[in-house]
Amino acid sequence: LVEDSESKQEEERQHEVTLRRAEDNLKRVKAELSEARAEMRGAEKALEDSKKRAIADKEKAEYLEEVGQKATEVCDMMNSTYEMKKKAKIDAEAANLAAQELKVELDDKLEELKKINDDITEVYQRAKRECNEEKYRSSVKKQVKGNLVNLQHRATTLREKANRAKVEAREAVTNAAEKAAAERHALSYKTKKEKVKPLSAELAKVTLLNGCKFKYWEKSLTLPYTSMHSVTETKMKKIIKQGPLAWTSWMEYNNDRITRTFSSDSSRRTGSNLNPMLPWAMGCQFVAMNVQTPGEELWLNDGRFRENGSSGYVLKPNLRNESGATIAHLKIQVLSGNRIPLPSGWSKLRKSVVALQVKVSLYDAAPGDTEAKNVHHTTKTLKGNCFNPVWNEGAKDCANFMVRNKNVAMVLFTVWDKKTEESKTDNFIAAAAIPFSCLRHGYRSVQLFDKDNSRCGDYASASLLVNVNIGK
Repeated sequence: LVEDSESKQEEERQHEVTLRRAEDNLKRVKAELSEARAEMRGAEKALEDSKKRAIADKEKAEYLEEVGQKATEVCDMMNSTYEMKKKAKIDAEAANLAAQELKVELDDKLEELKKINDDITEVYQRAKRECNEEKYRSSVKKQVKGNLVNLQHRATTLREKANRAKVEAREAVTNAAEKAAAERHALSYKTKKEKVKPLSAELAKVTLLNGCKFKYWEKSLTLPYTSMHSVTETKMKKIIKQGPLAWTSWMEYNNDRITRTFSSDSSRRTGSNLNPMLPWAMGCQFVAMNVQTPGEELWLNDGRFRENGSSGYVLKPNLRNESGATIAHLKIQVLSGNRIPLPSGWSKLRKSVVALQVKVSLYDAAPGDTEAKNVHHTTKTLKGNCFNPVWNEGAKDCANFMVRNKNVAMVLFTVWDKKTEESKTDNFIAAAAIPFSCLRHGYRSVQLFDKDNSRCGDYASASLLVNVNIGK
């Protein structure tokens, strides 16, 4: 349509050019016609003048003839006058013939100009008709184009309605499938429950916690309070991915019963640890860790139990409290350090090449998360000063975090020797993990620990000075 429209526009421009040329020709012909008419009027005027002169000459000749008759002495003069009269008559006849010929020629030119004018008028009328027809076709095309746009808009609207209908139908089918699955689970649970034998009373008396295999939450919620489920890291994520119905039932189970979580053998063959934030957010009481593998996960675990003096027991967060899910704004400024030890294996002679950097990390998790969330902030690097390094971060350069679950979130401080030309790799120096619920507003001293959660030797006085700001 665009190409046709462009071609029609080109034809319209050509017609307009032709029309302007025809109008210019018509103006030129009219000018020539006016000039011919002016010449004809001049010839007629000359003819009238010659006639007037002929009449005057005739009267003069008659006068001379009368004078010659009266006076014979002037006969020669009369003869000459007669010759002059005769000559004037001849000139008048010649002028008359010339005027007649000019009139015939002008009449012929006028006829030609009339024919040319008629042809130009016909071309002009034809061009005008074609231009009007082209304008009509263009308006019809514009109307058709507008109708096509309206039809496309209607088609898009209908398509969107159809897509919404498909989504609603898909959701209805999913809801129906969930209901059918719940009914099948309930029926299967009822059938299996009839086959399950109750725990022996004598065995229950001599055991504190009884391990029970997890099958359905309907069954788990009817078990005694001394029951305990053992859930692997992989199975924990599968339960959470089943939806809110599954993980809320699990949290309800953890309110009165015990859950133990541990790393999956298939994904933790190297002895690495799972992130304890996720099971803590779900209310699990036992989170097994590989203590032989230092790292951020183990440092978080040490920081959690340091809340109660590292006694091995911490009161589980009150996940039923709605304030635990309230978002809080945490701002931490790292100001300075005190007696930061050298990296493990370094001699004091290499103190001048140490490049200190502090990394502040927030670990957070909420019920329903399949992965724990963590965000980081790093300070600038300071070289050659481990005794009293000063970072003195400003309000714009400090760590800014948004905390979702205040009862579970933790802040991890780690000090590193960053990679430089002298030091080819990043070297861990010290760390400290603090639960968000234990943070206090204002200037605070953070005690640093080695990779094994100890403050022995050079770590006895190691600390960081920070400014903590907690807001809503």
